[in-house]
Amino acid sequence: MSKQTVVVIGAGAAGMACARTLAQHDICVTLIDEQPQAGGQIYRNLTANQHMPADFKDLLGSDYFKGADLIKDLDHPQITHHSHCVIWQIDEDGTVYFSFDGKAQFIKADYVVVATGALERPTPVKGWTLAGVMGAGAAQVAMKRDGIVPSGDVVLAGCGPLLLLVAQQLAKAGCQIKALLDSTTTKDHVNALPSLLPALSNRSLLKKGMEIKFSLKKLGIPHITGVEKIEMSGDTALEQITYHKDGKSHTLACDTVLLHQGVVPNIQISRQLNLDHQWDESLRCWHPTTDDWGQSSNQNIFVAGDGAGIIGALGSQYSATLSALKISVLMGKLPESDLLKQAAPIRKKLKAEQAVRPFINTLFKPKWLRPDDEDVVVCRCEETTVKDIKRSADIGCSGPNQLKSFTRAGMGPCQGRYCGLSVVEILAHAQKTTPDKLGYYRIRPPLKPLRLSEVASLNTLDQKDA
Repeated sequence: MSKQTVVVIGAGAAGMACARTLAQHDICVTLIDEQPQAGGQIYRNLTANQHMPADFKDLLGSDYFKGADLIKDLDHPQITHHSHCVIWQIDEDGTVYFSFDGKAQFIKADYVVVATGALERPTPVKGWTLAGVMGAGAAQVAMKRDGIVPSGDVVLAGCGPLLLLVAQQLAKAGCQIKALLDSTTTKDHVNALPSLLPALSNRSLLKKGMEIKFSLKKLGIPHITGVEKIEMSGDTALEQITYHKDGKSHTLACDTVLLHQGVVPNIQISRQLNLDHQWDESLRCWHPTTDDWGQSSNQNIFVAGDGAGIIGALGSQYSATLSALKISVLMGKLPESDLLKQAAPIRKKLKAEQAVRPFINTLFKPKWLRPDDEDVVVCRCEETTVKDIKRSADIGCSGPNQLKSFTRAGMGPCQGRYCGLSVVEILAHAQKTTPDKLGYYRIRPPLKPLRLSEVASLNTLDQKDA
């Protein structure tokens, strides 16, 4: 290819901010995304929802519509936006393979920015595979994308800011919220207190959290904290949820349960690239090792936004902008003497977003990570149970990659995205070790399923032909 180019993967908050900044510095950008419209999870379907009635806009909240300028700025001659694309392999030299409309293509980039955001942490508890049980984040996606909400009696269970936000949004949309079962304990509040003072540098975010909790109380939603354990039951679909608190069990009849135990970085691509990773004990997950500019252990690969560590929508935009500025210097589009000057105000904003994270991470410490019931399915693709994983540990399984040979866990269509952390938690506990010592799945291409006919159709995507 004759032009220097950067490939940005993911058109969410981070990806859009990165592409915009690169384009402003006269760099040719190819933005590749799976979704039909730019916006990612946070700003999903925003372009269409801008034309919705005022009451629908009100329940989504003002923060949702802050992504409009990012989407608008993608209309730039230096940005080529490919939507509806599935990325299935990235090489260490910056070659990105993806499929569109049944045909595979590849593009060679000087730099690749991975901005794939976060995943909702799987919550493998008894009954989580029943019809009627889904993630709170998935329910929010359905509301933003299709304008639909669950019918009947709804129970939300777990912890985290998103769980509270979704409860508020669904209640405003007319859902019958029967209860909010919160695993957050008094001890969590006490442990979070030392982190409160630094978090006050982002008072606006803390204020929003308090407003949501006040709104839930005003809406009359029973908010039950200190929930130790939950399990769902029903013949062919969900009929009830049982929760345990203070050593006693309580049962609620319901039609839908929305689970949530926070979000974690989406590390599928960074793992496939064999980048260095580190364990985050507070969030019980891994994230790629990056410097202050998002540059990874591969000097041509940057990881920006929540994919490098959970920092929220605004934090993701700021971190991605910093990555774009650094790349602009590396590509000779920005004098190195100007880098720190342009980065300083952005880094100040990012620092405020990062300052609140220790408080949030401690307050909403993820729980229910290891199911007690050995019949609970952990890997839904291969129907691998807790019992299967423990039995493998007993006969000498050394880690999650060997577990694939024992049980096929992590070898289904999702490539371990929705079972990896749970598998490692269970296996590490069985072997009396820790997840960071045990390690994670080795992710191999293809990252997503594709047909042989797609591979056979492989062509080079040239910027001038795009």
